[in-house]
Amino acid sequence: MTHALIKSCRKKSKLKKMYKKFPNAINRIKYKNYKKTLRSCIITAEKNYHQQQLKEMTHDMRKTWKVINNIINKNNCQMSNIILKLDNVIVDDPKIIVEKFNSFFVDIGPKLASNIQGSKKLFTDFLPPSSQNSMALHLTDKYEVLNIINGLKNKTSFGLDEIPINIIKFAKDFIAQPLSDLINCSFNTGIFPNNLKQAKVIPVFKSGDCSQLTNYRPISLLNSFSKIYEKVIAERLLKFLDKDNFFYPEQFGFRKNHSTQAALINFHEFISNSVEKNEIPIAIFLDMSKAFDTLDHNILFKKLEHVGIRGNMLELIKSYLTQRTQCVHYKFTLSSQQFIKCGVPQGSILGPLLFLIYINDIHRSSFLLKFILFADDTTLLFSSKSLQHINQIISNELQTVSEWIRANKLSLNVSKTNFMIFKKFSIAKNSLQISIDKNVITQTASTKFLGLEINSELNWTNHISLITKKIARAIGVIRRVRYKLTKAASMLLYDTLIVSHINYCNILWASNYKTTLSKIYSLQKRALKLCQGIKSYIPYFKQGPNNHNTLQKGQSIFHSNSKLSVYEINKCQIASFTYKTLNNLSPLCFKAFFTQISNVHSHNTRAESRNDLFTKPAKTNSRKFAISVRAPVIWNDIPITIRNSSSVSQFSINLKKFYVNSFVN
Repeated sequence: MTHALIKSCRKKSKLKKMYKKFPNAINRIKYKNYKKTLRSCIITAEKNYHQQQLKEMTHDMRKTWKVINNIINKNNCQMSNIILKLDNVIVDDPKIIVEKFNSFFVDIGPKLASNIQGSKKLFTDFLPPSSQNSMALHLTDKYEVLNIINGLKNKTSFGLDEIPINIIKFAKDFIAQPLSDLINCSFNTGIFPNNLKQAKVIPVFKSGDCSQLTNYRPISLLNSFSKIYEKVIAERLLKFLDKDNFFYPEQFGFRKNHSTQAALINFHEFISNSVEKNEIPIAIFLDMSKAFDTLDHNILFKKLEHVGIRGNMLELIKSYLTQRTQCVHYKFTLSSQQFIKCGVPQGSILGPLLFLIYINDIHRSSFLLKFILFADDTTLLFSSKSLQHINQIISNELQTVSEWIRANKLSLNVSKTNFMIFKKFSIAKNSLQISIDKNVITQTASTKFLGLEINSELNWTNHISLITKKIARAIGVIRRVRYKLTKAASMLLYDTLIVSHINYCNILWASNYKTTLSKIYSLQKRALKLCQGIKSYIPYFKQGPNNHNTLQKGQSIFHSNSKLSVYEINKCQIASFTYKTLNNLSPLCFKAFFTQISNVHSHNTRAESRNDLFTKPAKTNSRKFAISVRAPVIWNDIPITIRNSSSVSQFSINLKKFYVNSFVN
């Protein structure tokens, strides 16, 4: 409500009083007309207000839902009061609650570590030869610090220092030089400042009984300046490790140009290729309990030295990880500080990188199994034409993998570890029994892997069904708030609540039959019509042969809004992946996916002159939709001018225009 609107409301009240005092036709018309105009102005102002809010929160699902709940007057369902049951005693005193939470969170890692069985082998038995190179530690300057500050997310949350990132960004020109001097001092002395090693932890309820400590997870807020220190250190570590090609090629977590999508493509390629060769592929999904919290500092330090991180950099990392403290914050009450004995800091920049170094040699525990890693998510793959051979290999190799896990003092959660055979489940069920350390692993027909629902048929029907339900629910939400939103604001909701679900790993699950995706396609059209405020849409007609109008079936609503359907999004993602791979912007493991026609045969053909890709044959359905098979077909249909785009962003822009304007399904 602006000052002008408040003033207008007062005027409306005066007109109403005048009409009641002198109830004649003139006063009635004045009051009714003014009331109608004011109502229209308030509705417009409210719509513009919500539009601005949603525009600022684009692609931030949590904040978008806050706006939606505010529009529909829904109370925040987060628990404002915590009541714990401790030794059959109900506790609601914040001072006791924060102390109990702090002790519980600090003890999680050490308790798990103490229950880990000993191993016959040492962690050093799995390490490669020691690196002869040592990392040189280069000092920083104010320009690097400024770039790092500019790259940080503009958050308003803060740790114990009570200084959010947006304040640091505001003062960056004044603090960059002294901050770079302080970081250089840490580099020269190998000491990480103690005040930057304190964490403020917020307990957040997960599910289940809200009176139980185990049903809460910690959200750690670190000192804002610590992130700048960590970013400077992390960039030097990554540069050194990448130069030595340290990382296992199929470690996809927390690395540039690596993502969950890349891990899933690699996974799908192995399975589909095995099925094509008439082999039986098997995937074992290992679940490690609190791996980030149980990481052993002494083992990490020895691994760092083994890699070549020595001298001041090693001392700096030791200083960074040791003597760290945390306290719990709840209802303006802080617990006492407690020391963290193992693990890497949650919410840190350096922590995930150190964990990757720690777990990097797990693939050396077996040279027969294929490992796909995403941080602590470890997937083992193997295929053979004989179940008996699979059983023999898996039993032996899992034993050495288990030895690695125990030697590195990590904990395997057998109850959440499962395996899947990618054949018809009715045939394969119970035909193979796999165990780790005498604990039988469950065989499953479907599982969630890096955000996708995978089934043993590898046809993505489970995931497509899940996406369909999510989009249908999102349409219901948009329908509830549509009357308070402009078209532009509604389209922002469309992008956040609907397109975000369709976009995630669309490259895989939407590489499918059109009939399988038809429900999602229909829901997309329904959502667009709802956002545009139209009940019946007059289709766009294109002038056809002999001057007759030909209907471009189902494409008009997408064309008029410059939006892509689920089919075109899939083609765009496949084409973008191909562009990145051909331009060396994807992980190295994808380099063999594509071959130029000119490298296959020497005939002078039109396709060869266009630098088209060789299209691979495929017999099975799963292989037909594999990226290495489907991508060349899509790539060869793209105009050469778009293929030769100078950058990924320019390629994506040109490709979207091409698909929007061509109405290709």
